[in-house]
Amino acid sequence: MVRRSRRFSVKPTPIFLGLILSGFCPLAGLGFEGTPLVHSPPVDRPWLAPDTVIAWTVHEDPVASVGRQEGPEEQILYNVFDATVLEDGTLVVILYLRGFFEIRYYGPEGDFLAKAGRFGPGPFEVDAAGPIGADRISGDSILVWSADHRFSVLGPRGEHGRSGRFRIGAYFHRAHILDRKNVVFEKWSMGTAAPGKVGREQADYFSFDVESEELVELGGGPVNLVRINDSGRGGFEVPFGPRGYAAGGPGWFWFGNGAEDKITGFSSANGGKTILEPGLLRRAVSRTDIEEFKDFDLLGTDGDEARRIRAQHKQAPFPDSFPFFQGLETDRDGNIWVQAYEPRGSKADYVWDVFQPDGRQVGTLTIPFDLLDSCVRDRAVRACRRALEFGEDYVLVENRDDLGVIRIKIYRLTKKD
Repeated sequence: MVRRSRRFSVKPTPIFLGLILSGFCPLAGLGFEGTPLVHSPPVDRPWLAPDTVIAWTVHEDPVASVGRQEGPEEQILYNVFDATVLEDGTLVVILYLRGFFEIRYYGPEGDFLAKAGRFGPGPFEVDAAGPIGADRISGDSILVWSADHRFSVLGPRGEHGRSGRFRIGAYFHRAHILDRKNVVFEKWSMGTAAPGKVGREQADYFSFDVESEELVELGGGPVNLVRINDSGRGGFEVPFGPRGYAAGGPGWFWFGNGAEDKITGFSSANGGKTILEPGLLRRAVSRTDIEEFKDFDLLGTDGDEARRIRAQHKQAPFPDSFPFFQGLETDRDGNIWVQAYEPRGSKADYVWDVFQPDGRQVGTLTIPFDLLDSCVRDRAVRACRRALEFGEDYVLVENRDDLGVIRIKIYRLTKKD
């Protein structure tokens, strides 16, 4: 158990140097004039003194959009893994294609500029059956990694920069590429549990210095709770259970799971550790919440499937309260975005509380439900929207409509004092 402390000494290995793009305003000159605002009701935060935080407002119409139902191949998106906005306003979209990534570059008006990525075992190629990912690093470069420990650094138009291999022996499930020198690896494992009991999936985090090849354990925690079937084979997630979240940003790496009002951070400045306790409120689970969960779980089912789900409901250990939060993100200013928890099927607006690394809350953002819908909460719906990135004055959203057409849209954010 880590004691609460803003900073205390640990092994002085830098964790990361951050993704700092100072003075960056990617939406400048994109034509915001006359863009209507979405007027959301104020967020109730009774633990905060009045006028101490900034309310952020999202504009109703996107200022830029990429993706079409028909047209040139480069304008049709599918299997979008991630997207980001570069310093010059270029939109980069990362697609997962049969075991490897294709990275596409679009101008501020949505015009296709270039693409990179190919399949194979050689330099600047990806050939892996396991997890794969990509991250923006300093200098507007993109680093692509795969579970076979290979990586490639690509320039702001897909130029080949560097290709190599992370020299670590362990298998990993996620790599948080933080700069050209430092990586945080994430490894998941399933704890043992007796039939009829609750097992715990665990995530552990390790910092890796690419130059010195030093691997340092940072800690970890439970990322999911699974109720093991009475037969001992298989299981299902505990309703309203905590999940693991991790995010990296300028100078810090953060992780937490919502089971506690606690987020653990590691500083690149001195390798120190801090515990952020944001002071979020925890809501009780009511009988109505449980019945609504069951009804939502049964939507579109019948016969054997419905009977199986009802049997799970009878065995489910419903908790007395919801998790404290539902997601973590960071931005280029080093702020931590903590998403408020809402259960599956909820049509409440999405709310993020924004904190500095010292724990001071500096802002709150409400995004109307209709802009994001329930994808983030349900993870299994055909029509899906999700927030991909928060910037100084924008939010990047993936939108998948009922026809399966994917579009990446940029919405403007306005700070309101």
